Amino acid sequence: MTPRLRAAFVALAYWVAASYTLASFLTHWGPRIGVELESTLGLSQARPYVVRVLTPLLVRGLVALVPSRAVPALLDGWGHGVPGLLATSAGWVGPPTVERLACTWLLFASLLGTAFAWRSVARWAVPDRSLLADVVPAAGILALPATFARGGFLYDLPDLLLVSCCYLAFVRRRWVAWYSLLPVAVLNKEASVLVVVWWLAVRDTTPRRTWWAHAAASALLGAGVVVALAWYFRDRPGAFAQPNLVHNLGYWASFGWLFEWQDAFGMGVPQPVALDAIDLVVLAAVVGLGRRRVAPSVVRALAWSAAAVAPLLVFFGFEDEIRVFAVAIPPLVALGAGAADALYSPAVHVL
Repeated sequence: MTPRLRAAFVALAYWVAASYTLASFLTHWGPRIGVELESTLGLSQARPYVVRVLTPLLVRGLVALVPSRAVPALLDGWGHGVPGLLATSAGWVGPPTVERLACTWLLFASLLGTAFAWRSVARWAVPDRSLLADVVPAAGILALPATFARGGFLYDLPDLLLVSCCYLAFVRRRWVAWYSLLPVAVLNKEASVLVVVWWLAVRDTTPRRTWWAHAAASALLGAGVVVALAWYFRDRPGAFAQPNLVHNLGYWASFGWLFEWQDAFGMGVPQPVALDAIDLVVLAAVVGLGRRRVAPSVVRALAWSAAAVAPLLVFFGFEDEIRVFAVAIPPLVALGAGAADALYSPAVHVL
């Protein structure tokens, strides 16, 4: 297969995977996004949601770029293509608007961009397995609907793209990109500041002075953005975080989450949700198979990410909102590439 033909095939595969996953996302959360769209774009929501400013600003920027003479044609075609049809069928009722069209453009572009970011992460993780690196992102994008439980917002898919790009910059040691992307990711969702825990994964393999300099600079930059957002919206109603500890303890203690299923793609075929027992087995298999094929820092990055997010999920999340583990997904993708490598070539590689 020629490089150009292969690139076209990969792009098409990612396009299809992103389309199906966006359909699932909008099936679950399209009505909520539609109802909250005006307050979201106007930055008039209560805290903590109002501090997540980047995605609303991006949508408003996209709308501003649309020439007025092109608006009638765009809205006349609303509902006849991807992702316009998905948004319409998912409950974004009412007259079509450029804002709704821009939202679906952004969500779709975020999923497509995430696939290509994961492709680069996979190529870094298993550099001698370019074909596997092409396949893993499509599988990962199609697996995302398992995480569409208990909550979904307009900024979720852009958040996944931004933290994935942060991880790619981190593992490739592209520090200009890292320090440029970090504040942008935090502006999109303040919890993305937890990407700084990835520094703990390379503490033993980075010169001490270099490690301290980068870790401190990253923490200060990320925390500075969080503090600035908190100060700017200090007079807005609501709390900076919403505690759900008592409810969540009851939910996790019930162990009912081990057996939850949902119709992720609206096909009448139930699939395991989030931390269903089946997904836990698959997750354990991915980590177990992949950890010997990738750099040790990948496993540590996954562990530190999960350790950082888990307490916040219990205290401030809602039941199994596994979407909040976005910072753990890029290293998991790298492990997925390693697991695919192990299945493809059983001989153990020596790192």
